[in-house]
Amino acid sequence: ISIPIGMSFETMQMVSVNLLKEIPRWLVLGPPRSGKSNFLTSIAKSVHANDSKNWDVRYFSLRRSVPLSIEEHIRTATSVTGASQMLDEILGIFERSTKSEKQLLLLMDDLGAFFEPGREALPIALNNIALKASSREDVIIVGAGLPDELRPHQMTSKLVQSLKLSRTGICFSKDSGDLDLLSAR
Repeated sequence: ISIPIGMSFETMQMVSVNLLKEIPRWLVLGPPRSGKSNFLTSIAKSVHANDSKNWDVRYFSLRRSVPLSIEEHIRTATSVTGASQMLDEILGIFERSTKSEKQLLLLMDDLGAFFEPGREALPIALNNIALKASSREDVIIVGAGLPDELRPHQMTSKLVQSLKLSRTGICFSKDSGDLDLLSAR
């Protein structure tokens, strides 16, 4: 599935990449209003438009509402309760089989919100997902968040570690120090 990621400066042509098949873990970083949510929405729209019969897409957003353009087509969670239920459901899928009928695409917007005080069950579920997904080829995870919110969890969260160790992602920040979360300079 070709995902549009921007325009070529030289040719003004759309630049696309097959993110999901080539790289199973992506970390999208940037300050508020930099395009992280739009990027996740673009992925969801592309998957739905091009190959929805082969993908089970789940979109988590605990700080803002999910864009209407994707809400009617994919499974979404916008509350702590909804996210917990969906994560438990995904863990159940992992327990029942080693490979799903469909590829599973997890899009996690505002990843830092999962680690806020009072939400202790969410990081535990995310860690279990990361551990189980690490040995599965049918699970793609794209997490987006603010670098300052994710930095404290890079040593304690298996999910943040997994996304960081993939050394793949997009940084919408002008601060080159934010690239450390991608293990890049």
